[in-house]
Order: sequence, then structure tokens, then C-alpha cells
Amino acid sequence: YDSQSGMIPRPVHMPDKVAPGGSDAEAEELRAEMYRAVRELLPEEGPTGVLLSGGIDSSAVAAMAAPQAQQLIAFTAGTEGSDDLGYARSVADLFGLEHHEYVFDAGEARRVLPEVIYHLESFDYPLVRSAISNFMASRVASDHVAVVLCGEGADELFAGYDELKAITDDGELADHLKAL
Repeated sequence: YDSQSGMIPRPVHMPDKVAPGGSDAEAEELRAEMYRAVRELLPEEGPTGVLLSGGIDSSAVAAMAAPQAQQLIAFTAGTEGSDDLGYARSVADLFGLEHHEYVFDAGEARRVLPEVIYHLESFDYPLVRSAISNFMASRVASDHVAVVLCGEGADELFAGYDELKAITDDGELADHLKAL
């Protein structure tokens, strides 16, 4: 979603099912669609930001954006010594990205919590927890870039939540994913 123009990019067509053991053709279709989706979100001019935690979701977005963006700048926020800071630093180094880190403490997290919950519109602990870091990193990014990519939404698309991993019936899993 582009907040300045109000435009929503063309929807991403996800293959019906890409599961472990899926075909090479299904995996290639998914890869091509993800690259296309990232490409369509890149600005025509200027740098692009990526919220980078060092996890697989944001790292995959960075890997897809790096060769396509005019300039890709990574933004990470976390507490002193957090895994996110170290992993994100490694991924940024791997792709040769300019990388901005913001270190916050528990007191600052508590101070922004009401604003984070307001914008998130949720009290769900895991979502709030990750949204605090995204909120902090986004504030830093807003001083440098007009467009920021992130890996949010991958857990919903690929059943990454713990409660979904336990579902073994494909039909039941599909119903749960549609409800998210």
C-alpha cells in the first residue's frame, strides 16, 4: 500500500499449494511471483528501505530487493545484545547494505507501547512484541527513505505460527489460513 497515492499494488497470485516436497515448478512459480511483488513495490527513483530482523522472512525480502533496487538500506531495532541486531548485521553485510541500527531499552518499549497497540489494533502478545521493534525501526527509516519493505505476512501465507504448525490436515490448515 502506498500511503501517499493511496494505491494498492497488483495483488500477488500465490500458487494454490506450495508444501514441503512440492514440485520444482511450484517452487519456481512462487519465487517468480515473490520477485515480481518486490519489484512492483520499488520506487522508480531513490533508495528503498527494508526492515531487517535477520530472520528468514525479512532476509528473503532483502535478498530479492537487493539486486532490483537502486539502493537498498536496512533498518533494524532491538535491545542491546538481541539476536535480531546480530543476525540483521550479518545479512546486511552479506548483501553489502547500508545498515542503520536502533538500540532501545525496556523503558522506551513501555513508553511507545500504547502507540504501537493503537496502530496495530491488536493486543496479541507475539504481534505486539514484534511490532515494537518494527515501530522503532520505521521511525529511523522515515528519516532516510520513502518506501520500506518488510517480511510481515509470511507467517500468515506459509503457516509459520506455532498453532498452525500442529495442524496436519491440509483442508483444516487451508481453512485456518483463509481465516487469518
